[in-house]
Amino acid sequence: MFFTQEVAKLLKEYQAEQISATKKRAERLEKDHKPLELKKVAIPEFVFTEKGNNEPMHPDSPNRYLQKFGKKYDVAIHALKLRHSFASVAITNGADVASVSEILGHAQISTTLNMYTHANEESKRRAASIVHTAIGKA
Repeated sequence: MFFTQEVAKLLKEYQAEQISATKKRAERLEKDHKPLELKKVAIPEFVFTEKGNNEPMHPDSPNRYLQKFGKKYDVAIHALKLRHSFASVAITNGADVASVSEILGHAQISTTLNMYTHANEESKRRAASIVHTAIGKA
């Protein structure tokens, strides 16, 4: 998985919050004399877990959350759209297609090229500028 140092820091902070919340939950259960529930409490191995336990989050959970969020705020949002936005923004702003392809998990760069390298006005201007600069150096 590739992400920035800022994202890594946020994930570590989130995981620390999870650990703290888990310890507080264990303390409450111990105080309330609930040994059977206390046995189920463990520090999570994963950053994104199911609510109320330490199992990894179900793959559909982000989509369900985004659907609820979208209904609440009247916006159409889906995890796949976020993926498409990531790829389009990265490529439009100069990220090399091979790196974007690897991050997306595409087996072949051609898949990424076919899906995400549509020309937009900014890309066309940048291409023209690159050629203009190259000709000027010749």
